[in-house]
Amino acid sequence: MGEPRKVLVQALDVAIAGNIALAATKPTRGWLRAARKALHMTQRQMAQRLGMKQQAYASIEVREQSERVSLETLRRAAGALDCDLVYALVPKKAIAATFADLSAKYDPDLGLRKATEHSMALEGQVPRLPAPKDGPA
Repeated sequence: MGEPRKVLVQALDVAIAGNIALAATKPTRGWLRAARKALHMTQRQMAQRLGMKQQAYASIEVREQSERVSLETLRRAAGALDCDLVYALVPKKAIAATFADLSAKYDPDLGLRKATEHSMALEGQVPRLPAPKDGPA
């Protein structure tokens, strides 16, 4: 795996190690309803924050529950709850525990690359990322 790609995969693994993996199981009636209830808000209050009628907001909660709501709508609703929308892809445990494992599973050149990296390391030729430049050129 090339160094830039390896760094990206490691960053994804670090992100997953946080609470994102725990958040993968959504509440039965949706995140919006759960957050709104936790804040002791009515649908009418939430609708007012979003500048819409209660019925329109109720429709958003129903669409979220049935997985037919847009990310834009979720982002607006999250903002009205003083929350950030976090959108993530998390590897299934049965396939891979980390993105590095997932990447390795689908990488046809992995064996050859590992052998090459091992040989290079034995010869003291470990590939390194270039040092960042100071400011724009």
